[in-house]
Amino acid sequence: MRALVLGATGFIGSHVVRALLDRGHAVTALVRAGSPGMWRLAPLRDAIQVLPFPGPETGSLPKADLCFNLASHGVDGRSSDLEPLGEGNLGIALRLMEDCVRCGVRRFIHAGSGFEYGNTGLPLDEGAPLRPASPYGMAKAAATEGVLRQAERLGLDAIVLRPFSAFGPMEGFHRFVPQLMRSLLEGETLALTPGEQVRDYLFVEDLARAFVCASEAPSGGRRVFNVCGSQRMSLRSFVELLCAAVHGRMELFRFGELPYRSTEMMFYVGDDRRFRERFGWAPELSVEEGLRRTHVWYARYRASIPFAQELR
Repeated sequence: MRALVLGATGFIGSHVVRALLDRGHAVTALVRAGSPGMWRLAPLRDAIQVLPFPGPETGSLPKADLCFNLASHGVDGRSSDLEPLGEGNLGIALRLMEDCVRCGVRRFIHAGSGFEYGNTGLPLDEGAPLRPASPYGMAKAAATEGVLRQAERLGLDAIVLRPFSAFGPMEGFHRFVPQLMRSLLEGETLALTPGEQVRDYLFVEDLARAFVCASEAPSGGRRVFNVCGSQRMSLRSFVELLCAAVHGRMELFRFGELPYRSTEMMFYVGDDRRFRERFGWAPELSVEEGLRRTHVWYARYRASIPFAQELR
């Protein structure tokens, strides 16, 4: 099948592109002007088509069967301005869906976020109330609602997947796991909170496979699904697992040197039984193996490009 991918230069989107190619799909990456993440697609340029989005004119997208919207704005938590958050999450999704109808797309797969639920302290299933605790969570919740309504109006299949805590190669260096990798590879100490926050990390290649799995099902309707890992653990336990997996130095990580943020989510864990039962998906890699592969990638990347360079 032919697939359009908006957000293809991002961390998750670039892995979805690879997963689609692995399944034999033809991929067109829709790239916004000035995207800093083109380096993630550089090894794939001969295997994919790359087009600007928005295009030069209405209806300029090629014919396609599927469309993945993995574009987002504000995930790093540094933006609280609601106007760009709304445009970068809701506005762009609604315009993309209009274009999808014109180019024959039958199914729209949209990346939501576990942050739509907010800070409840409980495992979150799809029936949990949406009480986002951050501007980003508010924008993603609005985008999910808008996508479902727009799909109904346009007659599109629409599946919204809400990932929780993904990790893996090609994540921006400002994020938690790449900071751990940089500390180990450079032998530098890293100040951390006490590390009692609980997460259920999922290797990004398994998450990408979940997006492709949702796109290939016989019928989708208009549904929302969580996608999560299977190993719930504290951040401190996660770091301990990393050090054990790659023979790293635990003493580099200074737990307790930083305070928790006032908005810290101490328990951010999802329940994705609905998705697993509906699509027959499950993670293939353990967190430990995912950490090994991630460490190998960052070690290789560091050898060819200055590791201090921060890439988004």
